Amino acid sequence: MTTMLGVTSEVWPARYPDLNGKAAVLAGTSSVLVGIARVFCDNGVMPALVVDDRDSVEAATAYAEQLGVTFMGIVADAAERSTWDRVTQHIEQRLGPIDIAAVVAPPAVRMLVASALMPDMAARRRGVVVEVGASVESMEVPAGLRHRAVSATAGVRALDIAAAVLLSASDVLDATQVQIALAAS
Repeated sequence: MTTMLGVTSEVWPARYPDLNGKAAVLAGTSSVLVGIARVFCDNGVMPALVVDDRDSVEAATAYAEQLGVTFMGIVADAAERSTWDRVTQHIEQRLGPIDIAAVVAPPAVRMLVASALMPDMAARRRGVVVEVGASVESMEVPAGLRHRAVSATAGVRALDIAAAVLLSASDVLDATQVQIALAAS
């Protein structure tokens, strides 16, 4: 079942108690990942941010430290398979089993990250993969996993994308497949 939701630009990220204590990997090529890391930290999620921009990692790390949230910042290219071969085990050792994978990137990078993280999630039959991009399609996922597709047109505010990813990661949406379409206002 696929659910379509519209999110307006007036949405402020809500609080989702079900996310508290979950481990998340936030990866990709967009500066919006810092905003996503912030709203995840605000909800007690323990994020690992994997981006190739040191300033983004430092900004997200400072915010997490200010809140006292366990956080892992990794400066690495999310588009490289070797990154995932190298960091996945370290993330799980520090944060625990990965519950959420949120990827803001072109399709090839989203698929690479999903293919690197889904096998462990599938073995535990638990987790959610959130893909964000200009054009995101529903993806078949193994039993026990959920997929969220967040499509955002150019000009969508970073806060709106962060709110959509936060909602997508929560258990509030119980359908296996969910699509959220964001448009600039």
